[in-house]
Amino acid sequence: MKKLLLLVVFFISISINAQKQKATIILNDRTVKIGLAKIREMSSSVKYRKEKKGKKEIIKFNDIKSITIEEYDGEITYEIKHKKNDFYIDDDDYVTSEQNSKPIYIPYLLEVIIKGKVNLYLKENTHTNMGANGMMTGTSTSYTYYVSREDSDIVTVIAYLNTLNIGKSFKKIAMKYFNDCPELVEKIKIKEFKKRHIKEVIKFYNQCK
Repeated sequence: MKKLLLLVVFFISISINAQKQKATIILNDRTVKIGLAKIREMSSSVKYRKEKKGKKEIIKFNDIKSITIEEYDGEITYEIKHKKNDFYIDDDDYVTSEQNSKPIYIPYLLEVIIKGKVNLYLKENTHTNMGANGMMTGTSTSYTYYVSREDSDIVTVIAYLNTLNIGKSFKKIAMKYFNDCPELVEKIKIKEFKKRHIKEVIKFYNQCK
């Protein structure tokens, strides 16, 4: 009975997440598409229809500038940004970690949090927790914050907020990234600003002269 209940919850969750939502998509060539959209992160694409029974169109992340989704409690705007992967690819298309190889930039769909001299983006991930018996024991959510310089297409991870507390040191990354604002660097150095204050950090930097 317990297994059956978990399966029911699981499939309900899939059904909810699979629903198409009203969306406004702006492409890189400035074309605007308004209709229904379903984000497919596994294939780095969006399934789009102008209307419910309209013709299906698959739009790759790399062709999208932004997408605004209508949620029940308001609108959420996402932008496509690129992050350098930890692996590289050489001229023969073999994955390698050699320093003289070409970096791979992966498209990410990121929620826009703050826009300014430095932009702040959020990636929220929900993880399924499994017990020793293989049964689902619950879920946990992790939050990864990214930053980019004004209109730059490239983002950098600035802070991880998650239950496992993994990731590089916020203090070390932030002091280097914001080194042109000495007052902010000092606040980070003395831990007046920590990673949980990331929004305040970005707002402070964007007002720094």
